[in-house]
Amino acid sequence: GTSVGASGGASVGGTSVATAGGASVDGTSVATAVGASLASTWVTTAGGTSVNSIPNLILAEFDMRSASTTNLKSVETQFLKLIDDSVAAENAARDTKYGKISAVPELIGDRPAGTTPANDPLVQAAARVLTANGYDATLGASSTDSNIPISMGIPAVTLSAGGGGFRAHALDEYVSVERGAFVKGLTTAFDIVVAAADIKR
Repeated sequence: GTSVGASGGASVGGTSVATAGGASVDGTSVATAVGASLASTWVTTAGGTSVNSIPNLILAEFDMRSASTTNLKSVETQFLKLIDDSVAAENAARDTKYGKISAVPELIGDRPAGTTPANDPLVQAAARVLTANGYDATLGASSTDSNIPISMGIPAVTLSAGGGGFRAHALDEYVSVERGAFVKGLTTAFDIVVAAADIKR
């Protein structure tokens, strides 16, 4: 969650973001570090008062994610350097008699990265219960409340409600609460809690 504000009448080098592979500023790519996946998503941009006026402020928010803290820091460092380089290039290429442009990066969110290993007893217990109840025990990385305990060294997993969900993160996102599937999902989640209580560490 990095917010970049550019002031002085120009964009930060025509800032753009490419998903699933890093970010791009002024055509320069920020490569994803090897060993962990990362998706950078351009969340919002705003600025100016009309289509033909020079804006005095431009805002852009970027969401960068990775399961690896090291890789996330590396991409953030590269991304911030590209912003600095783009601002310098823009000021060098333009008449700055009325002022230079500047960029002010501001951290607006910092959810810690991390994973619970697939061979952890909690993951194994959850997979067994899910399979026994007819679900596919699919492992994946996502940004959830589990990030907090994982960052503290406490194994954690996140479960779906069981009824199925659709259009995640869209305005029309929804989760199915059809009674049979929903009750089955909740029951399975409770079964996992009971199985987790028996884990000896």
